Amino acid sequence: EVLGQDASEFKNIRDNAYRAFHQAFYDEETGSYGKHGSNVLALQMGVPADRREKVVAALKANIAEVNDHLDTGIIGTRYLFEVLSDNGLTDLAYTIMNQRDFPSYGWWIEQGATTTWEYWEGHRSKIHNCYNGIGSWFIQALGGITPTLDAPGYKQVLIRPQLPEGLEWVNVSKETPYGKVRSSWRVEADRIVFEVSVPTNSSASFILPIHSEECQLNGKSINVEQDTLTLESGDHQIVIARP
Repeated sequence: EVLGQDASEFKNIRDNAYRAFHQAFYDEETGSYGKHGSNVLALQMGVPADRREKVVAALKANIAEVNDHLDTGIIGTRYLFEVLSDNGLTDLAYTIMNQRDFPSYGWWIEQGATTTWEYWEGHRSKIHNCYNGIGSWFIQALGGITPTLDAPGYKQVLIRPQLPEGLEWVNVSKETPYGKVRSSWRVEADRIVFEVSVPTNSSASFILPIHSEECQLNGKSINVEQDTLTLESGDHQIVIARP
């Protein structure tokens, strides 16, 4: 379509593959595509709307069975945290990320690891990329930095930070063709402070993660419509009252 060509053949391939996947792997009785990352991958690729709630519930049950630890393999783990956050489960994602016993990223740190390993147990390579895809979750969910389809390449940036219970601060950045986008936030006694840097020749839509009647932008009190702020290039500070 972008090239101005007939895309019908490729749409048919896509639609046929979509139907075949869901027909082959979805279990109507359990509302699940399977354990060990199968539900993660299905949700990442997209499930029919009438199944989504059941599949999310099945994924939560999968996680509960392993006491909020990881058993999703190198492919499922890559998308697990993003899928949880996309479905309103950022607190659960943070709980999994914050584990310190086996198997977890925290357990690696407890063993003195400074890189991601090939196996949770520490077999073979001690510097491997199998499990390091979760870095995108820090940027896209906790920091909230994502591109928009309307203006690719971060010409326009969507910043929608998520604040899991128990986490007190985040500071992330992303290099883009226009420069560095930065998003940070910290929880203080009675307020939450967000700091955002938007590159030159870019703009950002900042979505407040918590509705607040009181909001300050760069030291000035403002009214916020639909919890969204439009930010031009430059450095900005947003302050809201802590609920």
